[in-house]
Amino acid sequence: MPAVGQITVGGALAIDGHGAALPAKGELPETGQAFGSLSNMILSLDAVVWDSSSISYQVKTYDRTMPETKALLTHLGRTFITSVTLQVAANQNLRCQSFTNVAASTLFASPSTAGSQSFASYLANTGRVEAILFPFTQYPWLKVWSVCPNMPLLSRHTTAPYNYVFPDIIPHSVAVLVNKIISGNPEAALELGPTEYAVTVAGLAAFLASDLWGAAKNTQLYIKASTLRLAEGGGVVLCQRSDVQRAVSKFAAKYNSLVASYQANGQYPMNGPTEIRATGLDSGSTVLVSGAEPPCLFALTERSDQPTWDTALWLNMLTIPGTPGSYNFYTDMAAWARSNYASYAGVRVEWSKGWAYTSTGPWTDTNAMTVTLPNDFTIGRTSTDDFAWALATYDTLDPHRIFLNPLLDLLAP
Repeated sequence: MPAVGQITVGGALAIDGHGAALPAKGELPETGQAFGSLSNMILSLDAVVWDSSSISYQVKTYDRTMPETKALLTHLGRTFITSVTLQVAANQNLRCQSFTNVAASTLFASPSTAGSQSFASYLANTGRVEAILFPFTQYPWLKVWSVCPNMPLLSRHTTAPYNYVFPDIIPHSVAVLVNKIISGNPEAALELGPTEYAVTVAGLAAFLASDLWGAAKNTQLYIKASTLRLAEGGGVVLCQRSDVQRAVSKFAAKYNSLVASYQANGQYPMNGPTEIRATGLDSGSTVLVSGAEPPCLFALTERSDQPTWDTALWLNMLTIPGTPGSYNFYTDMAAWARSNYASYAGVRVEWSKGWAYTSTGPWTDTNAMTVTLPNDFTIGRTSTDDFAWALATYDTLDPHRIFLNPLLDLLAP
């Protein structure tokens, strides 16, 4: 379940929305439950497509056994979905504990020194983890969800979502620093991160929100439209679950070293938090329809040439839009990720974030858009579910190409 509650189901499906969920060690999924994306929960959908017999666009129903459905499950706006039927599992009560006293150096330690408070350890124990690290701070806001049928003694029962008031209403102290950065003082990032951390610690205490229990949606939905809107760059790393700590440790080390390098040159490109989550991959086997196949164009689709890759590590870096140096920072991190993870993992884009960066902004790297990204959805795929097949399917369903925009003209010509 995406943490952002005030978005449309259609929008979430178009970009294959996801949450932060893996099965805990020994946990068996409930009937109808999966640990990948929202799109993989679709049983059938209605789409506006070209009908040659009537020489017009018509609404047609596709179920998960039909080949075209694979392309429609995550369509990037290349079609128009009017209705979906989703599978759901019975509600689970979740306990959500927030920790602000686990050092980043401990959470993201190298595998050789990782202990009971490492990112991988929390994943093993509960399967549902999110780390939010504010810039120029040492302690993340760590949220850990665990399946808990009965309310623990120390938890607070929540009967509604959006329990963290402090990120949804921008405090004056944060607003002042954001205004400084927007006004041309990027070095205010040195104060902004610690201030946001302090607000988080105080807010968790003031609203008794550090240990919540209740229906899943009430503990998972926490971002509103009023939350400070930031630019996001990053992507997803596909790997074995046993390599998660290695992958997250390498990312944290590189991010910190690059921030320090930019700072040494008088630049502060990153003034928003870094967010790290993990999910499972999309598999047809979790769908309650025999013969179902996973979405075609999404990071969570499995690769047949890497059957041991079962985990997706989502790595997002946030900053105020237009911050000087941020485009170069995202470009540097993307190039590093492609190189660093090549030996044991794969890198794909997260469609809802910024990608294909150059010094002029996101979605401007023509080579990435026309070569690298298509390859990401071709390697380890067959000719009936790769990138070229998906584009051909869209052209068949929309031969007049009315569902397009300039970005798709380049990415999906």
